[in-house]
Amino acid sequence: MKPPIFPGAPRIPSLRSLGLALVAGAELFSGDGARAADTAGGAIRFNRDIRPLLSDNCFSCHGPDKSNRKSGLRLDDPEQPFLPSKSGAIAIVRGNPDKSELVARLYSTDKDDVMPTPGSHKTLTPAQKDLLKRWIEQGAPYEAHWAYITPKRAPVPALKDSARVRNAIDGFIQDALQARGLQPAAEAEPRTLLRRLSLDLTGLPPRPEEVEAFLADRSPNAFEKQVDRLLASPQYGERMAMQWLDVARYADTVGFHGDQNQNAWAYRDYVIDAYNQNKPFDQFTLEQLAGDLLPNPTPSQRVATCFNRLNMMTREGGAQPKEYLAKYATDRIRTVGMAWMGSTLQCAECHDHKFDPFTAKDFYSMGAFFSDVRQWGVYTDYGYSPNPDLKGFTNEYPFPPEIVVESPTLQRRLQSLKKEIAQAAADFRPDPRALDLWKNQSLAFLQKHPAGWESLAPTVTVQPAPPAKGKPAPKAEVPQPASAQEPGYRLEGDRVVFEGKPGGARC
Repeated sequence: MKPPIFPGAPRIPSLRSLGLALVAGAELFSGDGARAADTAGGAIRFNRDIRPLLSDNCFSCHGPDKSNRKSGLRLDDPEQPFLPSKSGAIAIVRGNPDKSELVARLYSTDKDDVMPTPGSHKTLTPAQKDLLKRWIEQGAPYEAHWAYITPKRAPVPALKDSARVRNAIDGFIQDALQARGLQPAAEAEPRTLLRRLSLDLTGLPPRPEEVEAFLADRSPNAFEKQVDRLLASPQYGERMAMQWLDVARYADTVGFHGDQNQNAWAYRDYVIDAYNQNKPFDQFTLEQLAGDLLPNPTPSQRVATCFNRLNMMTREGGAQPKEYLAKYATDRIRTVGMAWMGSTLQCAECHDHKFDPFTAKDFYSMGAFFSDVRQWGVYTDYGYSPNPDLKGFTNEYPFPPEIVVESPTLQRRLQSLKKEIAQAAADFRPDPRALDLWKNQSLAFLQKHPAGWESLAPTVTVQPAPPAKGKPAPKAEVPQPASAQEPGYRLEGDRVVFEGKPGGARC
């Protein structure tokens, strides 16, 4: 891994390590909060176990939305629930659920006091109520939004039976299985393992010769060697890039109206190369958000900033430029929030966020960071929306601004074709007699047809239609030429063949 860009910064994970962590995490963080807390030996986490319960059942009346807030209580606030209300009641008393008004309301049988209210059509299960109660017993610790907390390495669970544990990930999985009383499935046979591995890392099944090589390898690290082989293949970057390109809303067309093509393929290649190079994530981030602002940016770093202009665009007649510039800007804010902040900022586009502490002002303040991205609301020069920079632009034109870059893929293909041509030229042995014959035939043709074209006469055949099935053939009435000598006609039995007059042409 390369060192961090900023002095003193912590070591930054690479794209490869993040990808593997996400694959493992899909198994470790599934299930509801109560089950997750039990799996972790009773340790309750606010973000994992409590926040989802409050968000689903309580935040609509006691969350960030000030227009719908009841009794002035904010359960999303890490300080306000511990303060006395106007009535003197305290929603949460750390370490003492019996004195906490929140617990009293959860277990109340009075329809006027119970929370959530019957009118909300929301209910908590007994296990969820007990989870909230135990959280208060443990001191009701709050956590910041999960996306803004520095990840910490969790200790590997201690297991009674560690025979199946080969690495730390196995430890977490085995711990979750044991907590649920489940037994792991039997290990798959080698062919299946290699197929799974190949599909996971490259999206392609293994070739027959690769399967045979794996089966023949009796070394203790045979599987690890296959992992290294697949990580080193170009297809690894293509497989991993798919998820990021979806997040970045990559497309080869502009999306609106005519859905014209746009030249964004260089950004796609940048992402693929980043995975194949195992680029550090901080560098991957910096280059896409502001690669053009780096000192002496490379062509690759400038291409990376295409991320900021992958929004939908239009050149539809009648579209209002300022309206569409606003659309482009809000799209950019939503994508940055989702891709790098792990936050649903789009909820604050029209109003303050209902479940997270973001205001509409926060949303548009984020857009100010990208206000110098050069774009046009309508990508052509209409009379009602003059754009001198786009004079004469039609649907055949690109969507500027653009830079000229070389495609490594096309360069490799070009070099390969040049080698093939050179080899074909080296292997070519001309036949002098065939060459002379071709020259003589060509000269004769040009002497007869100086323009290089030979005029042809069309041929039309008129004949009786075939008889209908089960009926006798009708008597043919074949049109006769006005004269046997009439130019362009000749008789062939009961058919008249029209040969036409000189016209048309062929090369």
